Amino acid sequence: MLPSDMIKAALMSALAMVGTQVEIDKLNEGLIVSSAFPFFEEHYFFPRPMSALPVEHPTRNPKNRKTVKKIRFIEKPLFEKVLRAEKFLVKEENFIHGNKFLVQDKKKFALQAADGSDMGEKIYDTQTVGRVSLGNLIVLGTGKKGSPYYVSRTYFRQGGGLFFIYKTKDEELFRKAMDMWQSEGTGADRRIGNGHFTYKLTEIDLDVPDNADRQMILSKYIPEKDEVAKGLLSGASYMPSVRGGYVAGTSKEAYAHWLKNKITVLDESSVFPKSFALQGRNVMVSNEKLEAVLGHKVYRDGRAISIPIKITENG
Repeated sequence: MLPSDMIKAALMSALAMVGTQVEIDKLNEGLIVSSAFPFFEEHYFFPRPMSALPVEHPTRNPKNRKTVKKIRFIEKPLFEKVLRAEKFLVKEENFIHGNKFLVQDKKKFALQAADGSDMGEKIYDTQTVGRVSLGNLIVLGTGKKGSPYYVSRTYFRQGGGLFFIYKTKDEELFRKAMDMWQSEGTGADRRIGNGHFTYKLTEIDLDVPDNADRQMILSKYIPEKDEVAKGLLSGASYMPSVRGGYVAGTSKEAYAHWLKNKITVLDESSVFPKSFALQGRNVMVSNEKLEAVLGHKVYRDGRAISIPIKITENG
C-alpha cells in the first residue's frame, strides 16, 4: 500500500511546483484521500477490516483457520459481503498471492509462461536491493566502511497497479496536482527511473450496507482530542502506528534529508462506532528551524475516508 498521508503530501509537493500559494492552501483544505490498494484489470482489492470475517470453513481443520488469518486484501465482490456481514464459504480456489489475497476465482489470475507452464497468480512481486551509504565525509579508497541499507522495489503485472479513492472540493485543482505528480514521479529514487507512473480516473461502485453499525476507515487517521474524550476508541478495533520520515518531497533538495516530527496515527481498516463523524485533523510536523529554511510549514493529513460496515455478533 501507499499510505494516504504520503499520497496527500506528494500531491501537495507536486502542486507546489506549478501552483500558487492560494491553490496549495485550497487543495490542502479541500482534499481527502484513502490509502492506495492493489488492483488487477477490473479486479479491485480492499484491505481486510480489523474485525472478525463472516467466513465459513469447509472443514474444522485448524489449517483452514490459519489460512484465513493470513488474508490482507479482499476482492471487491467478497469485500461487499464482508461489509454486509454476509457469511460465505472459502475454499482453496479463493486464495492467491501466498494466501494474502481473497478472490472469487483464482483461475482469473493465473499467469502462464510462453511454454504453457504455470507461473502462479501473483499480482505483483517485490525485489530487495542492498546499497551502501557513504555519507558526506566518506571518500572512496580511504578504507572507511559505509552504512548498508536496503531498498524494495515492487513490480506489477501488466494490467495491475494501485488505486485510491478521493474526495475533493476542486476537481480541476486535484487533476492539476495529479498531472504534475505523474510527471515528477514519487519516492527518493524517482530521479534514477523509479517511482514513475501513469494514472486514469474511473468510478468504482461499492455496495455498502444500509443497516451498518460501524464504520471502517480507508486512510491513516489522526483523531481530534475531543473525539477520543467522547469515546471514539470505546468498542473500536484499531491499530496504532508511528509515522515519521523525511521531507523528501521538498523542492529544496538540500533539505530533503531532514526529518519530520513523529506522530501516532490509526491505521487503515480500523473500525469505529458509526455515531462519530470522524473529523480527523491536519497536523503540523515541522519545527521552526525546518520552516525557516523551507519557507513554509509541513503537515501530515490525518483526515480519513470511511465506509459503513456491519459487524457480526462474534465480531
